[in-house]
Amino acid sequence: MKTKAFTFIELLIVVSIIAILSSILVHGAKERRADAEFKKVLGYATEIKGRLGHSLIAEWKMDVVDNNKVIYDSGRLSITGTGSNITTETNCPENKCIQLNGEIEFNFPKIKVKTICFWGKGSGEIELMGMSFTAQDKWQFFCESISEEYMQYSIVDGDVVKSEPVSSIFEWENQYSLEGTNVYIDDIMIFEDSIF
Repeated sequence: MKTKAFTFIELLIVVSIIAILSSILVHGAKERRADAEFKKVLGYATEIKGRLGHSLIAEWKMDVVDNNKVIYDSGRLSITGTGSNITTETNCPENKCIQLNGEIEFNFPKIKVKTICFWGKGSGEIELMGMSFTAQDKWQFFCESISEEYMQYSIVDGDVVKSEPVSSIFEWENQYSLEGTNVYIDDIMIFEDSIF
């Protein structure tokens, strides 16, 4: 009785097909995982907006940039910002956003706040109201919040990454800026209340 065995070439073809199918499945799983993580962070951002929305002072949605490079505030103080090297982008967490390669200046009345949050993405540092954030090549939701016990919390994507005692809440007056190189910014929000 004759038995037929696989030839070496046939075995290589089968192994190659299995390797190709495995790589397709792994790549698809990574995309689904990244999408699920983003949706979780988007849910956290929506929760913060809902919980602190009553104390919203200013919100720059970054979806309207006119020829004079003016960023409009949809919050109750109507604090606009002006800058250069700003372009409008799409495919952002809140519909439209800006790509920044420079600085935007905001003129504030005297205000006291406990929380500032925004979406950021890119390959550089983001300087906002004197605070520094490191952007990655994926959308992240950044928050700084000061509790009633004067603890300042740095929160990225819903996880506390740093906490330290401070002597007061955020107090701003006059001119403050947003700076960054090759970064994307969306939906900056300032609240009177704390996340904690």
